[in-house]
Amino acid sequence: MGEIIGIRKNGEPFPCEFASAIFKDINGEDKTSTVLIDISKRRKFEQEKNFEQRDKEALINSVGDLIWSVDTDMKLIAGNDAFKQSLKGACGVDFNQGDYLLGTEYFPEEFINNWKALYVKALLGTPFKEEIYVAKLKDTEANWSEISFNPIYNEDKITGIACYARNITERKENELELRRLHIQLLTRLKEIAEANKELRKIAWTQSHMVRAPLARIMGFVELLSEDCNTDDMGKFLGYIKDASAELDNVIRDIVKKAEKANTVLPITDAPLQYL
Repeated sequence: MGEIIGIRKNGEPFPCEFASAIFKDINGEDKTSTVLIDISKRRKFEQEKNFEQRDKEALINSVGDLIWSVDTDMKLIAGNDAFKQSLKGACGVDFNQGDYLLGTEYFPEEFINNWKALYVKALLGTPFKEEIYVAKLKDTEANWSEISFNPIYNEDKITGIACYARNITERKENELELRRLHIQLLTRLKEIAEANKELRKIAWTQSHMVRAPLARIMGFVELLSEDCNTDDMGKFLGYIKDASAELDNVIRDIVKKAEKANTVLPITDAPLQYL
């Protein structure tokens, strides 16, 4: 059996399979029988299938995110270049189809236990996403990843898991920075509130300490004004009275400003969205 290129009547070439057999006819002479089978449709189907496979590989290899699938024994079914490069960076080994992904000779026990738990959870049949922190391994840096786990079904039976991981390290670092700033802001607001309380206390104390003697001065001015018989003395006492009134207004204004400064927004411990 073999393959040859046949020629149709119209001169068009076509692929075909042939099989030959030698037999003896009724006269005992050796004869040869050859059967040709047109395999054009099969060849076309195989070409389309190969093209589709190459197209899918090109598509998943065009992204930097990790895409892979494992079977129920946690052996690699397929993975894009980014995933394979990531694995090699983590343990220094090239993984191929059918390789077990959680070998103790490649990864630490904690790493294996965490991933095994995730795969087992996915094999229960419910898709889910998980944010995972991966510590530094060999040539890979520590990072945060958001990973989607989706069971693969063959009819009603789960035969594997399709996984998709994207690096979210920058987002997680931003969230941690937001949290730090939020805590810093709360601390600062509490400090301001305490300072305002102290300011109000000082303003209240100082205003009453100043106002008491001021009230006595203003009282004396009133008494002197009643007994004053000369124009000069009356003018002088008038100046004192005006200055005292002005000082009284200043003190009142200080108290009002201190009270206004104390009316800060209420401080709550409500966390930010990502806390």
